[in-house]
Amino acid sequence: MTDPADFERVVSEIENAGETTLATRLELARKVFAATSRYDGIITMELERLSAGSGHIVLGAKPVLPERVHIALRRQQELRYGENPHQAAALYVPAARAPEGLAAAKQLQGKELSYNNLVDLEAARSLAAEFKNPVAVIIKHSNPCGTAEQGRCSMRI
Repeated sequence: MTDPADFERVVSEIENAGETTLATRLELARKVFAATSRYDGIITMELERLSAGSGHIVLGAKPVLPERVHIALRRQQELRYGENPHQAAALYVPAARAPEGLAAAKQLQGKELSYNNLVDLEAARSLAAEFKNPVAVIIKHSNPCGTAEQGRCSMRI
């Protein structure tokens, strides 16, 4: 097991049935191979820094543009659609970390988000971050349509 969140369930299955279910074993196998493949990717990227000198190994500086890049992502959520309604889309986050930024936000109401909604949300967050005081931002198709900052207002129609 690689995820402590699985411990109670696995122990309960073993105590109740003497073994885990096939579905549980398959799920655990997916998780462990995702974890080990991420680890293998990190090792591979570090090995890129090594070179053989005269009888010894030399560790070089981390390259600005490495030869290989291994990125382990996990699907955080499926989106309503991609850039266009006929396209599938999902939000992926780094596999080994808790979601950050918009990926960690909780949707309180409304339809499920689309790719375009996330792009607009990021544009709004980015613009709002440029202000010191509380601000409201209106975005449509990645374009700022209006902003308001404590007593100031800028509208474009």
